[in-house]
Formats: sequence, C-alpha cells, structure tokens
Amino acid sequence: MARIDSARRSTGVRAELSAMLTHSGVMAAAAALILLGLALVVALVTYHQTDPSLNTASGAAAANWMGVPGAWVADLLLQMLGVAAGLLALLPIALGFQMARNRTPARLRLRLMAALVGAAAIAFALRGCLSAGGDMLPAGWGGIIGWAGGNGAVALGELAGAEGGLWVRAGLATVMIAAGLALWAWSLGFDRQEWLALFAALRSPARPSVDEAEQDIDARPVSASPAPAAPRRAAVAGPPQHRVVGRAAPPATSKRS
Repeated sequence: MARIDSARRSTGVRAELSAMLTHSGVMAAAAALILLGLALVVALVTYHQTDPSLNTASGAAAANWMGVPGAWVADLLLQMLGVAAGLLALLPIALGFQMARNRTPARLRLRLMAALVGAAAIAFALRGCLSAGGDMLPAGWGGIIGWAGGNGAVALGELAGAEGGLWVRAGLATVMIAAGLALWAWSLGFDRQEWLALFAALRSPARPSVDEAEQDIDARPVSASPAPAAPRRAAVAGPPQHRVVGRAAPPATSKRS
C-alpha cells in the first residue's frame, strides 16, 4: 500500500509540474507576440525615408526607434501595403492577448490570409482616393499592392467622366474599405463578448480601480467629532455599618429588710 501511495503522489507531482511548465510556456509565447506587435507598431510610426533600408543606401545612423532592423521592416511593409500595413502589426498583439487568456488561437492560416486580403483591400481604397500626396512614404499611401489595384479604380473613374468618376471612385473605395475592415476584424479572432467589452471600454470613461477608490476615501478630510463624555464613576458604597443595640438593663429589685 505504501508503494502504491508513493507512486500516485509522484504521478500527481509530475502532472502538476508538466501543467505548470506548459502554462509558463504559453505565457512566454503570449508575451513574445505582444512585444513583437508593439515593436512593429513603433517601427512603422517612427519610419524615416533617410534610414538605411532595402532601397536606401545611407551611412547615417537609423532614426527609427527600433534601429536598423526596424527601419528595414518598416520600409518593406510600407512599400508593400502603405498605411494599411499598420493593421498587420495589430494581429500578433491580438493573438498574444488570446493566449494570455488561455484561449487557443484557431485557424491561424485562414486568419492570416484574411488579414492580408483585408489590408490589401484598404490599400486599394487608399490608392484610389488618395492618389496625391504620400511623398513621405516609400510607395504612396497604398504601397505597391495598392498602386496595382488602385489604378483600376482610377481608370474606371476616368471612363465615367469628371463628375461620375468621382462617385465611382468614392463608391469603390467605400466598398473596399468596408470589406477590408470586416476581414481584418474577423482575423483578430475576438468573440462577441470581447468586442462588446472593447466598445464599452472605448465609450465609457475609465473607472477608478479598487485601490484608487480606497486611496480617495483615505485622502478625504475627516471632520473632528466631539470627544465622548467621560463615564460617570459610580459611587462606591462603604462597608456596611452595624448598629450595636444595647440590651435593656434588667429592672432593679428592691432589697427587703
């Protein structure tokens, strides 16, 4: 019996250790994905044309906050998708949060394809609507992909004339943006409750936490209350006094002669 009990205990310890290591690995992977997404966002936001990259030979130091690797990655993403590349940077952040909540990401390939198609659709719309400007970017607002697809919208607009072309381009851009955002939102993998919680957090002001509420309560001035009256001391009765009652003297008897 003792051997059976020790074997069961060792099996339970191994199972708990394995579960703990698995959970630690999942948390580490989630943190890595979140950090990767944040690094991509920072690299895209701090992009500079003069940074050394695939198409730019520069001996100056990279001004990108992520250094030379960030400059290369930002230049490549912006060349391909333009501003829509920022949507792809949010995908690993969403995956990391789902893993941190013990949710197993499903259909990763399909979600990645949906994110790419959605970003490409938005790049098409940006190229069709914002044909001018975008000089600060390596390939315009929509990148190379947006330039290839947006030229079709520009050609259709030219066929419809001056006034009709504007409506055609606006209509196509609206459809492409709506479809792209829908695909990108689906690729994040959030369920209905998570979307409702996100919208509620964005609409309502931030509520103070429990610690902040306790600090506010502690910081409030406390009004001085009158000191309680001292309790009256009860009179201490002395020891009982015994009255000594004298006995009556016996009646005097007269002496007879």
